[in-house]
Amino acid sequence: MALAFLIRVLGISYALPQEFISDEFLMVAASLKMLDEGTLRPYFGDIFYHQPLSAYISLGGIGTYLGWEMFAEKFTSLKAMADYYTSNHAANARELLIVTRFLAVLFGAATVYLMYLIGRDLFSSRVGFISAFFAASELLLIETNHTGRVWSFLVFFIALSFWASVRVLRRGSFKDYIFSAIASSLALATLMPGILSFFSSLIPNFSLRGKKIWTAFLILFSAVLISVYLNPRGLGVIFLRFGEHSSIGASRVDWLHKFIDPFATLFNFMPVYVLLFFAALFILYKTDFKKFLLIASFPVAYYLFIGPLFSYGNVERALTPFAPYIIIGAAFAADRFFDRIWSKHLFLASILVLALYSIFFSILFDIKISRPDTRIEAIGWMKNILESEKPNYYSRYIWGNESPDQFDAAEKDFKSKELVARLSPVQDPAKLKNNFFNNIQNPARVLWDVDRFGPTVEIYRVQLK
Repeated sequence: MALAFLIRVLGISYALPQEFISDEFLMVAASLKMLDEGTLRPYFGDIFYHQPLSAYISLGGIGTYLGWEMFAEKFTSLKAMADYYTSNHAANARELLIVTRFLAVLFGAATVYLMYLIGRDLFSSRVGFISAFFAASELLLIETNHTGRVWSFLVFFIALSFWASVRVLRRGSFKDYIFSAIASSLALATLMPGILSFFSSLIPNFSLRGKKIWTAFLILFSAVLISVYLNPRGLGVIFLRFGEHSSIGASRVDWLHKFIDPFATLFNFMPVYVLLFFAALFILYKTDFKKFLLIASFPVAYYLFIGPLFSYGNVERALTPFAPYIIIGAAFAADRFFDRIWSKHLFLASILVLALYSIFFSILFDIKISRPDTRIEAIGWMKNILESEKPNYYSRYIWGNESPDQFDAAEKDFKSKELVARLSPVQDPAKLKNNFFNNIQNPARVLWDVDRFGPTVEIYRVQLK
């Protein structure tokens, strides 16, 4: 847990007070609006498919932080606090990104503990420890836990549901089914695809008889109704944003890539664990079919959802729900392969070797995201310019190969322009691809190429017409 927390908390203040990923500010904005209007209905933006629980989690963290600011007498009144965060919303409210990022760190560290419980209860304590170690240092989770977005919360609740499904498989009591339904309800109340996590409890012991399963269904159905009531647009936006007629949805790629994109991106992030996961599925298929169904059911359902159905399988954050299942399978396979090693130290060394890829690139990620963002460097560069001269300078941010931006509109008013500085995260601009930082599909290549994170910043000296 300590390792998991440390490797996630390092660098979480990156780029502040600049935004790093635009939708990261969503949690802050939704929380402030709920506080301002005194409502429990989190109205996310038109393109956001979030469910209400993520807003409540962020609201709890931000509310606690604002309460601490009042206690520390940073503000003399609630009105003064409100004025501060609304008068210069774009800058002052971004301070609160550190709160949502810290919440992501806490949920990420707690997920690691759940991984231990899942591995312990499904297989053995040793598998539990291996699972926790793999999860603590896995790059896909660490990258996600550095951003204050919904995915860290979702992965935690999916892991909680996974643990509940293990309890259903082992005992199958009425309380276990209720626990499983509640855990899956929390997952779907974070993002609607979280409801698929209940498959891990349903499929291994499939039966529609008895009050246990029907009570569980009632809980899940009620959770859907409550989520839709609290955020009516959340369900529809999934189809609006990722549907067949969306420019970023199912129409983006051909059917072949709908199937292979999720696997390719997952393999790029965790190649060793993915291979071990398939080995675990083969072993369990031969030796314990119910455990095979438990581990395979959610990944298959979610793969079809995120790949062929919505064609979002090349977006790494959307693949994080696979991580608990892949890591548990990998830990089981590793334990099975090395269980005959008589030396404890040799066994531990073998496990460490399997984790080296994730450990190396996770440390590299922490190092490079802890360096000053290119926009922070640009601010430092501008400090050398006299105040009277600063109106003659214009900064342009380039996030990959983009369509015309604000600079192109402003350029119409320029009589002349001269590029005086370029601050780039990469030495070779050709390596700066579309969505290079918000959609990393090959982390090894990215982390090897970049010196720091942020856009390419071009600073021009301009003369207006």
